[in-house]
Amino acid sequence: MLNLNLIDLYNGFVKNYENLSLNRSSQYEEITTKENKFFITLCKFLGYNINYKRGETEDKRVIINFKYDYKECKYNKDIDFIRETDMANDLFAVQKLSSELRFNNNAIICILETFSDNRIDYLNNIILSSPNSIKNDLLLVYVIRDILSGVNYHHCYLLNESGISKSFVVKIKGNRNNILSASYMDEWRLN
Repeated sequence: MLNLNLIDLYNGFVKNYENLSLNRSSQYEEITTKENKFFITLCKFLGYNINYKRGETEDKRVIINFKYDYKECKYNKDIDFIRETDMANDLFAVQKLSSELRFNNNAIICILETFSDNRIDYLNNIILSSPNSIKNDLLLVYVIRDILSGVNYHHCYLLNESGISKSFVVKIKGNRNNILSASYMDEWRLN
């Protein structure tokens, strides 16, 4: 098995975002389902077991369909993938994550909808000041949607036992053909 690196997984997401076949007219549910399916499928293809946890408000009947029948082993989970799509539940999701850290030895990818940079700082502070230590890498991705301009920002933070080790921002917007694509903010500033 490969060495687990959550930043490499997310980098693959950014570089392959156009391959999700999403465009500016894609519905929100389609976008989140395809993003979730990408992470889950990538982890499965790389040989990791993944535990997908939906947010509190997501329809529990929604199933991510795969072309192949993947079986989960409840005793051997390498990555927990958590997605909260309701920004009203961002605080609850972070508090729950913070309390579960002491029981969890898995790497975690957590994608949360939120509404501002100040809110991100507040949520990160909850995780960092938690009495429960982070035992493995935790990739927190905060999604801020600018509905008026049709742009999404993914604020990404890689946390480990010593705090925030990496952070970056990814911008997702439509290109000339209205296909949604992702790019790191530094690259967007250069263009």
